[in-house]
Amino acid sequence: MTERQRVRQRIEESGIVAVLRGVDADRIVPVAHAIHDAGAAAVGVGSSIVDYDAIEADDTEQVRRTAATVVDAVENARQ
Repeated sequence: MTERQRVRQRIEESGIVAVLRGVDADRIVPVAHAIHDAGAAAVGVGSSIVDYDAIEADDTEQVRRTAATVVDAVENARQ
């Protein structure tokens, strides 16, 4: 079974997908933990974590760091 299939199966089994809106990047870690503890199998993150200044400045490394922070937070919450 592929990772994608495993994720889909977890979503189907839990029946819960959290969609975050208005959550700043610095609050993602505690929010991700709370969502996981509530039983969500997936998290959709809105544009509130996007660093538009970094995009405007073409600072791809900052954009990557922000994305990595979110991914790490969600991964850590799942463990």
